[in-house]
Amino acid sequence: MADGGRRGRLGLFGSPERPWDGHDWRASDDSVRGGKSYSSMIIVTHHEKQQEEETHSGGGSGGGAADVALFSGCLDITVLGGAGFASQRCAGRFDLSGFDAVVLELLVPPSAAAANSLTYTLVLKDTAPLPKRPDGREQSSVSWEHDFIVAPAGGAVAGGDERLVVVLPFDGFRATYRGKPYDSPEPLNRASIRSVAFMVRSFFGTQQGPFVLKIRSVVAE
Repeated sequence: MADGGRRGRLGLFGSPERPWDGHDWRASDDSVRGGKSYSSMIIVTHHEKQQEEETHSGGGSGGGAADVALFSGCLDITVLGGAGFASQRCAGRFDLSGFDAVVLELLVPPSAAAANSLTYTLVLKDTAPLPKRPDGREQSSVSWEHDFIVAPAGGAVAGGDERLVVVLPFDGFRATYRGKPYDSPEPLNRASIRSVAFMVRSFFGTQQGPFVLKIRSVVAE
């Protein structure tokens, strides 16, 4: 995209323009298919410590606080034959035209705990939800997904956690339908994003168990 079309930076979640709000998020777990995975999105206050050089230079009191979203739960694969997923979704209207990527700022414990080395997925939808089926379940629609791996990484220390920035370019999102690759005739409509979701899936038995993802902010750049 030409520089003239760039719009700078847009805070989506965890920013002054749009603070985290736990009421915005809804679970969409494999329980809709008879599974036992579950998830929640809880907003907590995270007390941060400034870097040592900032404290020694006299910049501030050496601490602060910020809201952080905790996407957590348990991925169960015992019921659905090795399959399983858990996700939290926020519906809305987001115009992300003029941006190149979604950028996640995460807080990761410095230890290489298994729960912090999972592959997660950011899911975007550019269509409005379809009417529910007669049995009350949601109808499937095309999703645009980008996987990312969360593992300890070097960075500014904040409250004992390490800061990890994950950049997800829009051209890296892939269309799926009911969890399988989909050959979409149209590209992702960035100007009309109707929902954003964080998901963790089993990848047919390759990962399972408790998970915790600390999300400080989500922005478009």
